[in-house]
This record gives sequence, C-alpha cells and structure tokens, in this order.
Amino acid sequence: MTCRTSNQRKAGSHAQVTDEEKIQRVARAAHNTVVTYCKTHGDYSIKEWEDAEPWQRESTITMVKNTLEGNFSPAKEHERWLAEKTEKGYIYGAVKNDDASKGPLTNPNIKPYKELPIVQRMKDTILIAVTIGAAAHYGLPIVKTPELAFA
Repeated sequence: MTCRTSNQRKAGSHAQVTDEEKIQRVARAAHNTVVTYCKTHGDYSIKEWEDAEPWQRESTITMVKNTLEGNFSPAKEHERWLAEKTEKGYIYGAVKNDDASKGPLTNPNIKPYKELPIVQRMKDTILIAVTIGAAAHYGLPIVKTPELAFA
C-alpha cells in the first residue's frame, strides 16, 4: 500500500470533480487564506470556511465566479462586498458588529476602497490572487487575469 501526502495526488484526480465543486474548493482556499492573513493582523472575527456562516461562503463563491469571468480588481471586489453589506443594513462603525441583537450592524470597512488602510486593501488582493492560483490548479478557465494593484 502506498500512502500519499496531499501534494502527491494521483494524476488526473481533479478530472472527476465538477466545475461547481472546483469553484467551492477555490473559494475555500481563498477564504481560509484571508482568515490566516487577518489573524496575523489581530483580527480573529472571520471564521474558517467550515465554520463560516452560509452567507460568508456564498459571498466568497460569488467573488470567485466574478474573478473567473474577468474584468475584476481588488477595488471592484470591495465595491461588491460594500454593496452586499449595505444591502443587509450595515453602516460604518469603528467597531465591527455582526450581531443585530447587540446594536446596529457595523463595520469599519464600510467606506470607499481608496480610504481603506493598506492592510484592508490587501485582503481583496489576496482573495483574487489565491483565486487565480487555485483556479489554475483545478483547471478552471480564467477569462482575463484581473489587475491586482491595491495602491
């Protein structure tokens, strides 16, 4: 019996996986990478993929699909996220609150992309960069490589 590490997959092991499953795997990779990035900056508010709320997973899957369709950028990803949050009733607040029973839904990133600190702008760049890399790994087509400048 031969044991394989995760990096020693059997050739063609992704061939049996549907594109939708590949997109979910890409979303998981992007999401969990950002979770780790946030933790390095002291933000422990984002849960790992397996524990994330369904809306968080759906939001990341939407980002992956948009990125694969092309004409996407970190600024556009923030605009998409901002629209999603404001539609749910979020307002700017210095302290993040995702629990409506504790007061208004607030987030310190409810502001235009150019006003975000570089640490926050990097999250959108990381999401897109990981999406492109993981999509290539799974053989998903990328219509156009997005602009990844975050400054």
